[in-house]
Amino acid sequence: MSHAASPDLTAGSTSQPISRGDRVAAIIIVLLYIALQCVLAVGHQPWRDEAQAWLWAQNLSGLPDFLIIPGEGHPPLWYWILRGLSLFLDFSQARYFTLVVAIVNAVLLARLLRGDVLILALLLCSHVVMQYWGYHFRPYSLVLTAVLGALLLERNGRSTAASWVMALACGFHFYAGFPFALWLLVQLQRGARLPTLLAPAALGLFFGACALVSGLGNPESAPSSAHLADMIAYNLAWPLTWPVLRTWPTAILSLALLCYGLWHQRAILLTLLALTILFAVGAAAVYGESPGTRPL
Repeated sequence: MSHAASPDLTAGSTSQPISRGDRVAAIIIVLLYIALQCVLAVGHQPWRDEAQAWLWAQNLSGLPDFLIIPGEGHPPLWYWILRGLSLFLDFSQARYFTLVVAIVNAVLLARLLRGDVLILALLLCSHVVMQYWGYHFRPYSLVLTAVLGALLLERNGRSTAASWVMALACGFHFYAGFPFALWLLVQLQRGARLPTLLAPAALGLFFGACALVSGLGNPESAPSSAHLADMIAYNLAWPLTWPVLRTWPTAILSLALLCYGLWHQRAILLTLLALTILFAVGAAAVYGESPGTRPL
């Protein structure tokens, strides 16, 4: 992350002022992103998993269902939001909720990057932020909201609140637990008291357990040892969007780049490597091969 975006710079820290040109450029980039998100959202034909989550939320009954979503493999917070939206909106209206979230995320990212227009443009125009973390009616954009919010809170010296926000991100998607674990390590390295982290960590673990138990009954999962190695490579090569490129050579390259970037921060590097490998193996074993993740 660039120096301008670093959460290490607190509100009282001195930082280079944002030039008028960079400020105007950042506003234009955000407005163009918002306009493109609106166009994409209007023209988007909802995918099956978007509608399926909506239908699951309508059929939840009893406390166990609200904590462990039957057969989805996801933590429950997104389904609570869907249930709340369904009280006032139908699906065709509610699906624009994530469009609003995407717009908020663009504004938060611009604030976080403080005039670093090149990185702002690269991130907002990336396939993941533009599509999967944008207008899609799925919880991924809310995970990004939590991460951006936590970084901004950290910058303003509110580390405990930031840790709680990161813990809440685990309630939207199981994979949020991995950056949250790294977050907790960094907080400990910066001198945070362990008791202040235990409660957020417990909440994150609770959401992770809910997702794992839910995933055991996911009808889309088909764990198979025959393709386990290919699935692990697919998960390790996470920076790439195209499935055909997510193979062992690119997986090894991804790990090598990770080592290169964090070589001088060994504790963080080893923890991140362990979490990345755990994610790759765990996701391959628990979720198996689904139509969206089957390597070609």
